[in-house]
Amino acid sequence: MRAQRSSSAYTLIEVLAVLVLMGLMAAALVPSLAQSSARADRTRLLADVVHLDAHARQLASAGQVHVVRLESERVSLRTLSVASSNGPVIKDLQIPDHIEIELIDDEGDIVFNTLGQSPNYTVVVRSGSWAQAIAFNGRSGWYKREALND
Repeated sequence: MRAQRSSSAYTLIEVLAVLVLMGLMAAALVPSLAQSSARADRTRLLADVVHLDAHARQLASAGQVHVVRLESERVSLRTLSVASSNGPVIKDLQIPDHIEIELIDDEGDIVFNTLGQSPNYTVVVRSGSWAQAIAFNGRSGWYKREALND
């Protein structure tokens, strides 16, 4: 008499089917993860710009800083920084390569007085077809975020 053996192993076809399904699920997931990473970069940058303005106002009212400056050429901006009036950078914000940022102001650098006030200015952040503006009220420090249509 032959004893029946029960096999708990998977066949090659079953293993390949599972691997193919896992590959399809991964292929569907990767683009959405890349999009959420870009979205997180934009959101973080917007929050950092607002924080940089608040930091500059606080330092200006303490008499330590007077200027928010955009470093580099106006065409290809890579750093937004807070600096004292004589030049040294106190805090800076590096801009990722896939994001463009633009400071809209008549005079270039934003100069804060000892009360922590500045002229009104707007910072525009762009990434592909997405764009958002942050308008700062120079007197009160309040800001308004607004989506822009290109």
